[in-house]
Amino acid sequence: MTLSPNEREIGAKARYKARFEQSRNRVRELSGHALLSPTEVAAMLCITTKHIRVLEDAGEFPARVQLGRNKKGWRLKDIEEYIDTRQKRHRICEDNRRGRWAAADEQEADHG
Repeated sequence: MTLSPNEREIGAKARYKARFEQSRNRVRELSGHALLSPTEVAAMLCITTKHIRVLEDAGEFPARVQLGRNKKGWRLKDIEEYIDTRQKRHRICEDNRRGRWAAADEQEADHG
């Protein structure tokens, strides 16, 4: 049985969601001072580790914490704050777009 592209996309989203939940549950089992690896952060955000580096280089991502000579990672709290900030920013953008679209619809109705 072959899957349609839409079914494959749904399967990929389900895998990402499962990976995200697995990472999140693992972290919650740890203490509040747990550091997340790049792979865990990428799974939480559904992005690649390369994209994390790009965001870091642009100054748009939380700074890593140095725990030891060879151990760096991100605090869960910092990543959760990053997610909250992005969600708030996204909601503002969506509200602004809706406002523009509503104004455009009103203008069309007035001229129509």
